[in-house]
Formats: sequence, C-alpha cells, structure tokens
Amino acid sequence: LAQATTQFHAADLRRARDSAKLVLGLDPSNADAYHMLGAIAARERAYGEAESLLKRAVALNRRSPYFRHSLGNVHRERGDFNAAANAYRDALRLD
Repeated sequence: LAQATTQFHAADLRRARDSAKLVLGLDPSNADAYHMLGAIAARERAYGEAESLLKRAVALNRRSPYFRHSLGNVHRERGDFNAAANAYRDALRLD
C-alpha cells in the first residue's frame, strides 16, 4: 500500500489503483486500500464511486477520523453539505 500512496502522490492514478487492488486481492478487508481507491476516485471526480469506497473503508475501520474526513470531502464536492458536516463532526469526535 505504501507503493500505491507514492504513486497517488505522483499523480500516477492508474498504477496507484492497480497497487491498491492488489492489496485487496491479498486482504479483502484492508480499509486503507479501500480508502486509497476512494481517494483515487475522488481525484478523478467519480464522486459516487468514491463515496461507496470510502463508506466501505469507514465500515471496516470505524475508528479512523481520516476516513471520515475524506468522506466529508466527497460529500462537500457533491454539494451535500449536511452529510459533509456530519462526516466532519464524526471525524472530530474520533480525533
């Protein structure tokens, strides 16, 4: 997953996606890999897909404020400000 993160920050989204999917192939419950895929989808402005992936990450790791913050960002980009505010509040409660 570290490789996927490096690729994501280098804007090599195709390779980052492939790397994250490889992680999920080895560990289907890896919340960080779902988060990475959600971040990639959000970067590509595929907000519906990003929301689904980030919700999966949150379901797998309910203690991560970072995942909830990312989900809030997607809600904000979609114009759902109430959902965004709720996600941000949840993130702050966990931080």
